[in-house]
Amino acid sequence: MKKNKFLISVMILTATMTAVTGCGIKTDTPIVGKIAGLNSDEVFEVGELVCPKEEYMILFMNNQNLYKKNFGGKIDWNAAAAENKTLQDVVKEQTKEELSVIYSLADWAQKNHIELSAQEQSAISESAKEYYNGMTDEERNYTNSTMKDVQNLYTKMLFADKEKTAVSEDAGSDISDEQARVIKIQYIHMRSDKQSEKKIRSTFKKVSSVVNGGYQDFVREAKQYSLDATLELTLKKNEADQKFEQEAFQLNDGEISSMIQDGSDYYLVYCVSSYLEEETKNNKSAMIEAAKQRLLNQKYNEYLSSVNSDFNTAAWKKSDVATDSNIRTTNLIDIYEKAKQSGM
Repeated sequence: MKKNKFLISVMILTATMTAVTGCGIKTDTPIVGKIAGLNSDEVFEVGELVCPKEEYMILFMNNQNLYKKNFGGKIDWNAAAAENKTLQDVVKEQTKEELSVIYSLADWAQKNHIELSAQEQSAISESAKEYYNGMTDEERNYTNSTMKDVQNLYTKMLFADKEKTAVSEDAGSDISDEQARVIKIQYIHMRSDKQSEKKIRSTFKKVSSVVNGGYQDFVREAKQYSLDATLELTLKKNEADQKFEQEAFQLNDGEISSMIQDGSDYYLVYCVSSYLEEETKNNKSAMIEAAKQRLLNQKYNEYLSSVNSDFNTAAWKKSDVATDSNIRTTNLIDIYEKAKQSGM
């Protein structure tokens, strides 16, 4: 299912928290707990922020409409899904987790005295107006929302984004092009349980000789001798784990390695390119993003351990998916992202 950039980021954070804490944002985590002091129209509380049901319903409606859109407009919400849950249960859990993370980050941002500029506040107002004016009457009635509710939700989302940036902006700054370097190789793989070491050594010597002499292409020789169907690999230095992969990074363009032994496996490696520029650039960006995410997860879980929170399970359970065909809007996050890209 296609997801937008903002919710992908939120779900990555949620998923990583699951790995760290042993559970997601469910009824036994700091985000969710016993009902204590929440009104029937309030879904949860995190720190100083209380989430009204209207904001929950706006995101819940958008999520279920995305499911309907991706399933061609028709969907059986009672269909069995993961972990003995219906599809309705899944989308409700998803909304709960996404919104809990957004609110947690927003509360964290305000505790860290992050503020929104006049330009950002104006962009949020315009975005809320655009989204609300595009809602059908049925959607407004279903969510019981006003334009102010949309504006408040967008405000929390922007606070969450700004906090993520502030916490993790310096992470990954020490990652170099060399650490992220991506290369392309061709190789021959042989095993001593198939051929004697003497025969393997002789074969590799022959291949090196004919290739270096310009008589044959390496890949043609590889097709003749290698046990592997794959003869060419693109390798990232930060992900190289096998011995022959690691030693491949010592080669220059057009250079052939000496015989590489790793237990009963033997390799001969030919370097097609010792530096793939675009691939290295993309890998470096991915490594930096991963470093930012790790730091954010670490700091976020530290924040969660100290924040007071509460969840209104009864109010949440009463939220059901919509069946009206006029409830179909799916651009809640698209409008927000468009505002961000325009310089919000």
